[in-house]
This record gives sequence, structure tokens and C-alpha cells, in this order.
Amino acid sequence: MSDGKNRQSLLLPILIPVGALAIIALVLIGFSRVLLAISHNAATVVALVAAAGIVGVAAWVASRKRVTGSTLFSMVAAMTGIAMVAGGLAVVAAPLQHGGEEEPGVVVALAAPEGAAAEGFSPDALDVPSDEAFTIEFDNADPAVQHNVVIFDGPDAESPTLFSG
Repeated sequence: MSDGKNRQSLLLPILIPVGALAIIALVLIGFSRVLLAISHNAATVVALVAAAGIVGVAAWVASRKRVTGSTLFSMVAAMTGIAMVAGGLAVVAAPLQHGGEEEPGVVVALAAPEGAAAEGFSPDALDVPSDEAFTIEFDNADPAVQHNVVIFDGPDAESPTLFSG
């Protein structure tokens, strides 16, 4: 009987922080998905509102004369709820960053046929107007190899790089 109690007293101080970190990670990942799905301005507002709510809950808990385990659990639940409500309101009220919007400007199609890694592919350079938004549609028919796209701010590879991916 005492062996089981000793084992429990050894595992509990490890399991509680690990469980808390797992819950925090799930909430953060979910909240980040919401912030990435909405516009930049809306994401900033939502993040600030959620942060202010979390600071308010933490201040309320810190002002308590006695902080018990149930108070800490309530604080974590309140913080999770604030993040979920702020994220839900953002998805409903804010415009989505992807999906539902029209494609901006020019669409540039770029395809890498099978064997392009060894033989190269044409075209190896594309020109787009500098004052117009554009979207690159990349079709990789050579799935065993990842291909790169580099956007330069000028006519050649000596120009500054704007994007590499």
C-alpha cells in the first residue's frame, strides 16, 4: 500500500505540469490558427483583446488572499474561454484572409514537369509588372523533388531578393 502511495507522490509533481503544458499548447495552437485565418488588423485586435482579458484574470487571481488549486483551475479555464470566445468572434466578425476573396491582380502560372530537377524547366524567369499585385500558381509534377521560387527586385539574380521559398 505504501509503495503505491510513494509512486503517486512521485508521479503527480511531474504529471500536473506536463498536463498543463499540453493544454496550454493546444489552446495556443488553436488560437494561432484563428489569428492566421483572419486579416492582419483583425488578428492584432483579437490578440490584444485576448491578452487584456488574460491579464485581467491573472490580476484578479493575484489579488486573492488565498490561491487554491480550484482558483488556479478556474484561472486556466477562464483564460482558455477568453481565447476561444475572442477567436470565435473574430472568425464571425472579421473577414477571412484566405478563401472567398478574389485573386489579386495577375496570375502567373509556373509548372515544373516530371524530371525538371535534372533537366531544368522552362521558363526559368518570369516578368511581372512591379506596380501590380500578382499570384504565383506553381504546379509541381515532379513530386519527389521540392523546387524553389525566388523573386528578385530587379531584372537579374544580382538584384535584392524579395521572396525565396
